[in-house]
Amino acid sequence: MASLNFSRIRAIASFFQILFLVFSASCVGGSNGDNQWRRGHATFYGGADASGTM
Repeated sequence: MASLNFSRIRAIASFFQILFLVFSASCVGGSNGDNQWRRGHATFYGGADASGTM
C-alpha cells in the first residue's frame, strides 16, 4: 500500500513538472523576434510641456 502511494505521488509530481515546463516554454516562446514598434497612445495633461501629467 505504501508503494502505491509513493508511485502515485511520483506521478502527480511528474505531471506538475511537465505542466510547469510547458507553461514556462510558452512564456519564453512569446519573444519570437517580433520586436517591431506597435501603435500606442498617451494622454498628457497641463500645458504644452505636459507638466500636469505627473
